[in-house]
Amino acid sequence: MECKEVRKKLKEYAADEIYDVETRRETELHIETCQICKRELLLWQDVVAKQKETSRLASYLDGDFRTRVKYRLAKIDSDRNLPPAARRIMALQKAFRSVTGRLVLQLVLLLIGVLYFLLVMRKGANVFSVFFIVLGFGTLIFLLFQKKKK
Repeated sequence: MECKEVRKKLKEYAADEIYDVETRRETELHIETCQICKRELLLWQDVVAKQKETSRLASYLDGDFRTRVKYRLAKIDSDRNLPPAARRIMALQKAFRSVTGRLVLQLVLLLIGVLYFLLVMRKGANVFSVFFIVLGFGTLIFLLFQKKKK
């Protein structure tokens, strides 16, 4: 047998799927004499072993887990094609979707509001400014103590 013919059958040989005794013997004889085909057979054996291991591990995982992994991998690939500014905006959105991120944002806004309130009160404020400042503080406090609905 020539290398070209043997290489077409290496995957089946590595998976022990060649049932014809004559073809199997010719393939073995060629692999013993050809170093290139021998190296390629070792690679195919590694691939087949990893496929068996993966299928064995996949039997332990539920279907929902596999679906979530596939979805996240597809999302990562789609996010990779976005411009850098869009990726930064999405990272900020992800950060503020978490409870900790929202709490930090609300505290920062509350501190900015307190500083603004102190500056306005120092200079003398009209009724509308004080009304909107108090309304803003009330909203922030309401958001801070609001329980998240599930």
